[in-house]
Amino acid sequence: MMSWDGNGNLFYMGNNFNRGTFDGNSARTRNNTGSIWVATYAPAAADDHSTDGSKYVRTVLLATNTFGNGSSNDKTDLVADPVSGNVYAAWSDFHGSGCNEILFSRSTDQGATFSAPLKLSSGICGNQAPSIAIGPAGQVNVAWFGNNGGAFAKTPGSISFAAFTTSTDGGKTFSLARNAVTYTPFFSGQFSGNGARECGDAPLDCPTGFTFPRFDVAGPYLAADNTQTPPTLVMGFQAARSDGQGQINYVYSTNGGASWSSPLRLAPSATGHQFFPWLTSSDGRVSAIWYDSQGDPNYSATRPPCNDANGVTNACLNVRYASSSDGGKTWSTSIQVTDRAINPNLEQFGGRHVAFFGDYITASAVGDTIGAVWTDQRDAVTAPETVAGADNDSADIAGDPETGGACTSALTSCFDSTGGLDQNVYSASITP
Repeated sequence: MMSWDGNGNLFYMGNNFNRGTFDGNSARTRNNTGSIWVATYAPAAADDHSTDGSKYVRTVLLATNTFGNGSSNDKTDLVADPVSGNVYAAWSDFHGSGCNEILFSRSTDQGATFSAPLKLSSGICGNQAPSIAIGPAGQVNVAWFGNNGGAFAKTPGSISFAAFTTSTDGGKTFSLARNAVTYTPFFSGQFSGNGARECGDAPLDCPTGFTFPRFDVAGPYLAADNTQTPPTLVMGFQAARSDGQGQINYVYSTNGGASWSSPLRLAPSATGHQFFPWLTSSDGRVSAIWYDSQGDPNYSATRPPCNDANGVTNACLNVRYASSSDGGKTWSTSIQVTDRAINPNLEQFGGRHVAFFGDYITASAVGDTIGAVWTDQRDAVTAPETVAGADNDSADIAGDPETGGACTSALTSCFDSTGGLDQNVYSASITP
C-alpha cells in the first residue's frame, strides 16, 4: 500500500513472510516468520516537486510474527492525511488460534516512529482486510470484514458483516467496533463441493471438477467524499445473491458512519460474477473498480468465473469501472477498463496444480486523473495437456506436470524460460 502526504513524502506499507512448516504440535501451528513495515521516501530536493518521493529515508517495523504459533500478519492498508501529516496503518493479525484481530498504528512524525499496535476489533471474529478513509475534520474511519461466529467454524445462526469504527482524535482512540451492514459474502469456496478455497489438478482437485483461485476476501472497501453536504462515506463489498451470483454491493453514510443506507448493487449485471472491488475518491467523484466475468459465454451462477459445466476454463475476466458524483448514492453505467479478457484460473501455484490470483487490485485518483492497477494473466504461456488422464481444463501452463513438464516448484529453474509463471501487473488511466 502507498500513500502521499501534503509535503512530497511517499509512505509504502508492506508485509513479508514465508508460509512456514508444520511443527507437529497441531494442524494450526506453523513455524512462520514475517513482518509488517512502513518505508518512507522523501523529496530529493525540497523545492523541486518532480523529485517528490524519490529519496529513500527509512523503514520502520510495525509488527512481527510469533515463531511457532502459526501467527501471521497480512491484509494491510495505509493512508497519510495530507492536512495533519499523520500516517495511519492497519492490518490483520492472524494468531493461528483464537479470533484474528484488526490492529492499527499511527505516526505523527512523518513515519519516523509508529505507535504501539491498537486492537480495533474487540468482540468480532473472522477479521480481515481493513480499509481506512479520512473524514473532513481528520476523522479516521476504518472498515473491515468480520463475523460473530467464532475463529475457525462459524456457529449456526452467525452472520457476516462490514465492521466499522471511527476516531475523532487523530487515531489515538476509536469507537467500539460494530456491525455497519450485514451481507452474505461471495466466496470461492461455494464452488468446490468440499469447502476448499481453490481447486485445480489432483491432489488439489475438488468434487465439482472446477478450476479456480481463491477469492474469499469480501471487503468492504471504504472511501470518503468530503465535498458533499453533508460529507459522505461509501463502502463497496462483494456479496452473494440468493442464486449464488457474486455482485458488488454498496452502502453510504451521511452521518460519519452512525447509520448506513440499505445495500444496493453498484453495477447490476444479469450475467457474470463480480469480486475484489476497490474504491477511491477525488474532487467530488467516488470511483470503483472490480473484476467482472460479465459476458462469460459459459456463465452460470453455480459455477466459478470462466468455467463451463465440464470444468474447462477460458479467458472471460475483465476489470470494470463506475463512478458516483453524489457521494455514492447513485452510480454511472460501468465501463470496461481492460483491453482484453484474461483467464484467472491458470494453475501456476501449489506445485503447478492450482491457481492463485490474489486480491491484488487497486485504484487511486488525483483530480480528474484516475489510475487502476490489477493482476493480469495475458502474458502467461500455456501448453496443451499431453499426459494420460489429464483433465483438459485449459488451465495448464508451460512446464507443468500435465503438459509433460518437470516444473513442480517455484524454485525449479525451468520456469525461467518457459513463461508459465508470467503473471504480471497491468495498469490503465481511466477517463470517466
